Amino acid sequence: MTKQPRPDQLITKRIMQFTRKARHGYKVARRVRNKLDEHFAAPLRRDGRGRKSQELRRALVTLRHLINATAWRSRVDLDVNVRQEAKALVTTACHGQVSFESLMDRARTLRGRVNKCGKARNARRAIKGCKPLRIELPEGFTVERLHTVKMLAHAGRTLGNCTKNNNFGDHDELRTRESDFYWVRHGNSAVAMLRVHLRSREIAEFLGKDNEDVELPRSVLITMLSRLRLNGDDVEACLQQGAASIFVTGGADICKPNYRRRRRKLRLWWNKGVLVIREGRRHKWSSFCWDGTAWQSSDASRRHRLDDLMTVHPLIACFAHKAAQPQTDRPGRRLR
Repeated sequence: MTKQPRPDQLITKRIMQFTRKARHGYKVARRVRNKLDEHFAAPLRRDGRGRKSQELRRALVTLRHLINATAWRSRVDLDVNVRQEAKALVTTACHGQVSFESLMDRARTLRGRVNKCGKARNARRAIKGCKPLRIELPEGFTVERLHTVKMLAHAGRTLGNCTKNNNFGDHDELRTRESDFYWVRHGNSAVAMLRVHLRSREIAEFLGKDNEDVELPRSVLITMLSRLRLNGDDVEACLQQGAASIFVTGGADICKPNYRRRRRKLRLWWNKGVLVIREGRRHKWSSFCWDGTAWQSSDASRRHRLDDLMTVHPLIACFAHKAAQPQTDRPGRRLR
């Protein structure tokens, strides 16, 4: 079992490390030792056994910061002001100009600034597996993938949403590649932000500035969802514009509904396992998927059941029956 060094031995060792890395000799080591002895001579830092253990730990931490400060003076990845502060701290410690307690405060502040620079550097670093992507959309819109934490935080501040910080774990989701984040711009103005689940490619959130609802032109929305291969059926901003997945994937033509009733402003489109319905003058959209036993509505649907529509419009029941049939490439053979 390795014997742990005594606190006096650790202090001496770190003082010598500091003077060696600062490129000074025994005179500097003696000055630092004298300031440390004066620091521990105060009664409030002593108890019945001598120097308080808590004060010893604080002194050792400060000496470690002083050793690190000799390297921070020339770190090119640090801010120039931080490098100058590190240089001034080392010079002050070598000349013995202030008390050791003042050195402790300055060293602690410097350590915090170095940590802040490190966080900013990591935020500028591209996330592994998250490549930059920018797509031009119709009518002067663009969509861009946010591939660094700094870009995500900047977009959050611009749009006034929670991604400006990591209070809800958005930055962690980007780092761990659980989610992708995109923002939509019109010229130089930010319009909206999307959060997408990577595994399912489903849109989890689609919000505008200050978390308001988004109303993009239909051509912009359909182009964006098709180019990014996203499923927006569970998001009201996508579904209410008529850009459900059935149109994005080409399963149906929005200009050619399979069923319509002009008086009730009713339109229906269907494909294998999917039904999309638009009702009323305000174009209330609903989307349904066949799970093998029943039709399940998406989260953004205005309508949650098809029973009453099937009763009033028997043809809708016929289309639903066709859409629920397994897809085949020829009679008697089921596609896998």
